[in-house]
Amino acid sequence: MLVKNLIFLSLLVACTPNTPQPSQAPKPASPPAVAQTLPLGLDAATDKRARQTVEQLYGPVLGGVDIVDISAESGLLHATFRQHGHIDGKPLTVWLSLDGKLAFPLAWNVAERAQQIQTDQRLVSCARAKGVRVYGDPRQPGTAKQLDEFGPFGRGVLVDCSATPDECKLLGQTALPVTAIAGQRLGEFVPRAQIEKLSGCP
Repeated sequence: MLVKNLIFLSLLVACTPNTPQPSQAPKPASPPAVAQTLPLGLDAATDKRARQTVEQLYGPVLGGVDIVDISAESGLLHATFRQHGHIDGKPLTVWLSLDGKLAFPLAWNVAERAQQIQTDQRLVSCARAKGVRVYGDPRQPGTAKQLDEFGPFGRGVLVDCSATPDECKLLGQTALPVTAIAGQRLGEFVPRAQIEKLSGCP
């Protein structure tokens, strides 16, 4: 009888599933830490808005831009870009607010700045068509100051006397810059308001 009981117990143990006891159950693995690859605020819409802002501010001035990177840092957007077609050129940078309304470090109001760029473009296009020219050396402070009155497109009315000295000699004046406008040759600084008045350009 004892032998039969031992045989029965042996068979029972062999057939019982090897279920771990509660104390022996494996602990669930902790989820791996997930890296934040997209900083707060940089979603598809924000990225698109930032690219449009860079193109709006710098595209007209540089003749187009190629965006290198847009990233979010310290609550701002950091945009890196190059002048269009200058793949080996030094990248340029600008900081933008997340809503795309401000540009730093000059704290530009983007909408106002974009409007000013359009105004400057119209002025230079009109002035050039009417024969307005600034004769001078753009490396000289006086010429640079006069060109600034036309905004970032001032070179559109420039006659570079360092590159074409013979053309400038025809003016018969040695002091530069000289602004030719409405049949006059003005050797003194001409403010923008006077440029607009004499040329009839807005």
